[in-house]
Amino acid sequence: MDEIEHHIATYRSASFDGQGEAWGKTAALEALEEFLPDDRVVDFFLTVIADPTEYDMARLHLLKLLEVAPALVARQQIGQCVATTLQNEEDWTVRCWLARAVAAYMDVSVARAVAVAVVLDQDEDEDVRHNCLAGLRTSDPEVVSALRQLATQDGMLGHAAQEQLANLRDVDANTPADGET
Repeated sequence: MDEIEHHIATYRSASFDGQGEAWGKTAALEALEEFLPDDRVVDFFLTVIADPTEYDMARLHLLKLLEVAPALVARQQIGQCVATTLQNEEDWTVRCWLARAVAAYMDVSVARAVAVAVVLDQDEDEDVRHNCLAGLRTSDPEVVSALRQLATQDGMLGHAAQEQLANLRDVDANTPADGET
């Protein structure tokens, strides 16, 4: 058994205390972070994130990790996992963190499409929608169309979409055309 297998086994065997916490699981995940981008670690992390029966604090820990330090390897795989999990997750706290994490993977088409769909879904929780909106900062036509639709709405989401559209116009206006310096 190598170190990675040992830490995965430690995670799986960690028990819950009297308050329903399993900090041993989080400690095992922290130990595994140093082995990224090993495929076994990436696969294990994505399995934990995607499993709604897993310890929620472990899932949140991994979502924070992948949001703050988006992995350069396996971006497609991670973005797809986070987006797919967001579509099916029922736990509000985990949904909020999934929405934040999906924003870090806007270069992955499925993540961008899910973020756009969530932002436009008026039945979706407003915090989840805001977290997805934070990632919509590209001038991709799909994103611009969603921002324009959202900008017509009253409230904080509409105002935030108006600001993002203005920021995109400012960036586009200050970006030299091809061949210009």
